[in-house]
Amino acid sequence: MKLFFHYSKLDRLLAALFRHTFELYLNEHPEVFHVLRTRHANANGKRLLARIKNKGEGVIVNGEVTITHPLGMVIGNNVHIGNNAYIHSRGGVVIGDNTHISRNFLLYTCNHTYQEGALPFDSGYIDKPVVIGRNVWVGMNVNVTPGVTIGEGAIIGMGVTVSKDVAPFEIIGSAPSRILKHRHQEHYRHLHDTKQFGAVNGRRLGNDQVSQFRQDARSKGSKLFFVLGTGRSGSTSITKILSQHSGVTCLHEPKFQLLRLSTLWLYGEISKEEVERELATLFLEANVYPSNFYGESDQKLVPLIPFIAEMLPEAKFVWLIRNPRDTVNSTFSRGWFTDWELGLDARERVDYPLYREVYSDYRPQADKIGLLSTNEWQGMSAFERNCWYWTYWNSQIGRFLEPLDASRHIKIKLEELASSIPDLLTFLGLAQEPIMTKISNTAENRHKLHTIDDWTPEMQSSFKKWCVANRLYY
Repeated sequence: MKLFFHYSKLDRLLAALFRHTFELYLNEHPEVFHVLRTRHANANGKRLLARIKNKGEGVIVNGEVTITHPLGMVIGNNVHIGNNAYIHSRGGVVIGDNTHISRNFLLYTCNHTYQEGALPFDSGYIDKPVVIGRNVWVGMNVNVTPGVTIGEGAIIGMGVTVSKDVAPFEIIGSAPSRILKHRHQEHYRHLHDTKQFGAVNGRRLGNDQVSQFRQDARSKGSKLFFVLGTGRSGSTSITKILSQHSGVTCLHEPKFQLLRLSTLWLYGEISKEEVERELATLFLEANVYPSNFYGESDQKLVPLIPFIAEMLPEAKFVWLIRNPRDTVNSTFSRGWFTDWELGLDARERVDYPLYREVYSDYRPQADKIGLLSTNEWQGMSAFERNCWYWTYWNSQIGRFLEPLDASRHIKIKLEELASSIPDLLTFLGLAQEPIMTKISNTAENRHKLHTIDDWTPEMQSSFKKWCVANRLYY
């Protein structure tokens, strides 16, 4: 039986009367309004922080704060972000320990492209990460433009637009932006070394609280590991499986900015020094790592293995490889490397999920890497491009891991993961514990999965050419 509700003029009058009465009550009792507003803001802040994977302890978000791409954030310990902050984090943001950001803060990490096919600009983006160092104080109404680095211990005065790098310990005044003076570095170092950090919720942190702060990646030593793969190779499942262990925290793709960094390095569009500098800010600037064993699973780590292996000399690597048939079927079903995704189709990208567009923008393309000509790459079918990707990505993993000491890497087939768990735990240095290995993956339910029964003779030929002859799996 259907129920129909009819709102009469009397209903609307009573609703208006209630609103008016409630507003009068709040005007006469501002403390009640303050409590309600604070509860609402705190609830919003908790929901927002829950979506940021890489964050330390004591992070406070006050009031109405917008972060467009939470996965693009790396936030250290004891960080405060004030009311009405807007952070467009598509390009990646790192905020170091004990940094205080006042209200009405505006930060962008990307610009629209304006020299392509539309006026005043088109739908493309140029991503430029922003780094805010540790112990920085950012005043009210500050704007930060894409690509800026604010150094350790700097102070940014009210109303400043930060459009160029700020050196460590500089104090920047309001427009016109200028250096007013420098902090007393000896005093600064004394406060830092004796852990005299700021307040959280109005209460100064004690040494016992400071000792609970999280670590940077280098401090993890051999308790840090990375899971490498092609994507659609069990990278999400293995994080869930390992996180069941009492001594492990494992996250899937917690550093969104690796998408851009990894691909631009492959394309030769950024220098070795730029890669090293950004990786250092991602892994060492903000202390976001728990004291137990910690792992990150991310396909975009692959081109960066040599950098990470050198910067974190005790970290370990897990190569998780899935058979090419199922991997290619999965990636192809999800629209990887289609003409539409590569911009070869005239259709506009519409109704993309929040992160899908960025993943597509930074999907590695063989011609841009310099492995195939543009005509060869564009002449491939989407299915063949996926076959090429499986082979190329796994061969890169093998090539980069081979020079490392054998104690630092292990190769596991996804199909044998359940039986390999004891060996994996031993490799990581973990005690043996019972772990459930059957993990449901709801992502498959959102896509019509292509199967080998759907393959044409041309697809079978492409698969043999790229995925069988190389002997990477079989």
